[in-house]
Amino acid sequence: MHKGGIILNLTIRDVAKVADVSPSTVSRVLNNSSRISDPTKKRVLKVIKELNYHPNNLARNFANQNSKMIGLIEDLNEVEAFNNIYFYKVILGLEKTIYEYGYNLMFINYNNRENKEIFKKLIMEKRVDGIIFPSFLFNKNILSFFKKKNFPFVLLGEPFEGINKVNWVDVDNKLAGELVTQHLIDKGYRKIAFIGPSFKVNFAYKRFLGYKETLAKNDFEMNSKYVLTDINTEKSAYITMNNVLEKHNELDAVICVNNLIAYGALKAIKEKGLDIPENFGIVTFDKYPLANYLEPKLTTVDLDLIALGVEAGKTLVQSIENNISKKQHTIINTSLVEEESTLRKG
Repeated sequence: MHKGGIILNLTIRDVAKVADVSPSTVSRVLNNSSRISDPTKKRVLKVIKELNYHPNNLARNFANQNSKMIGLIEDLNEVEAFNNIYFYKVILGLEKTIYEYGYNLMFINYNNRENKEIFKKLIMEKRVDGIIFPSFLFNKNILSFFKKKNFPFVLLGEPFEGINKVNWVDVDNKLAGELVTQHLIDKGYRKIAFIGPSFKVNFAYKRFLGYKETLAKNDFEMNSKYVLTDINTEKSAYITMNNVLEKHNELDAVICVNNLIAYGALKAIKEKGLDIPENFGIVTFDKYPLANYLEPKLTTVDLDLIALGVEAGKTLVQSIENNISKKQHTIINTSLVEEESTLRKG
């Protein structure tokens, strides 16, 4: 039915059908995304003009039961998470990507029973269209809830075994662990410690696997006393590194699972008067922008966390808009960046 030349109840899907493109393409054209080629953009705009389509975002969202909001789950009990550049970089990539598709980001706290109920309510009331969920907070009960609601979600990080047929994106953590361990061995370090959070956190476990398997590949025996877990803060890393150096003065290198741990460990090593890198090597994964001001600069693995956020956003939007049933697993490549903390002379 027409009224004043406007077709009532016209939706993006109607425009997409006439223009022979996907609804997400029409959405990107309306949001002036640079991802759309000029010929496609012109064709879509022409159809919009011919149909006299006037998008009313609020009405459109209610009609289609779309909020144009994507939820990012965080546990605010983990205070250090907000001091960690990991979180910030992922958000940069995620927010930039979903915004280009016409979505906004909502932070959802998940740190107690009340907040978990609020999270479920947001989904049941369709106040978010999809969820990005850190894999270390995910479990089978949440999976069952999502499947029952047929609700789109993507895990940030590869899940543990037993969580199957889900979308997830991650960096190649096992390869990252292999790269730093082999680098230390190639540089002549022999007694290498590994320090990080609980292995219930999958990225820590994967990096440990890379460490363990690389030691074995080089015929090095892994000493369980050199493997230190449940370390989550700079302070706990400092205390733990002090203790292990007191007990094991034969140690000559340490792999730190993240930057906060590396900074605490570095402080302890320097206070012991050990020469870095000649007497002791230290490596970590990714780095803060301020890392270049450390002395010495730390050898690290470039994890490309912004790309991780980008891929999480793309995967979720595709799942929301195209109802893709096949689950996607995306692994972002990693590379070693050698700095002063392992740059031995000769």
